[in-house]
Amino acid sequence: MDRAELIESGRPLALWIAGRYGGTEGNPYRDDLRSVAMVALVRSAATFNPDRGSWSTYLTTAVRRACHRELRRLSACAYVPDAARPELRPRAATPGRNHDGEEVDAVDMLQSTEPGPDERAEVAEVVATIRAAVAMLRRRDAAVIRLRYLGDEVRTLDQVAPLIGVSSRERVRQIEGRALGTLRRMLR
Repeated sequence: MDRAELIESGRPLALWIAGRYGGTEGNPYRDDLRSVAMVALVRSAATFNPDRGSWSTYLTTAVRRACHRELRRLSACAYVPDAARPELRPRAATPGRNHDGEEVDAVDMLQSTEPGPDERAEVAEVVATIRAAVAMLRRRDAAVIRLRYLGDEVRTLDQVAPLIGVSSRERVRQIEGRALGTLRRMLR
């Protein structure tokens, strides 16, 4: 397959992946993510080696990385927790409905919405990296991050305060801010 055919065949997949990260029509990052996906598509077509694997897997990895990189770049000016920006997370379809909540027929439902082995491995790698970085934080900082984000039960600032021996949620917020800043610097 030549480069033009690769680009033509990969365009729907690249746009679909960007749509998973770009969310709804009103999302301010939507057009940026679509553009980044198209650039990743062209670059992938230029560097793809069919002897090393499938085109769709190669393209999916390249576009996902480009979208992640762009989202980090666009949101670098201020930290906003993922819980506050659900439109940036990939959305999962429910049985009988697509990502927009519209009814789909049986053929569309046969397509898997489960994460593939590559995606599961990537998530496991990211989680392991974050846990290793948290282990290098100060004891109190690490405790706040574990209690707020990494535990089985996510706790509020008010719930964390007595567990780490401080009197107010504002002090927990300060410790959390310092710890997140340290983690960001460590993970760059």
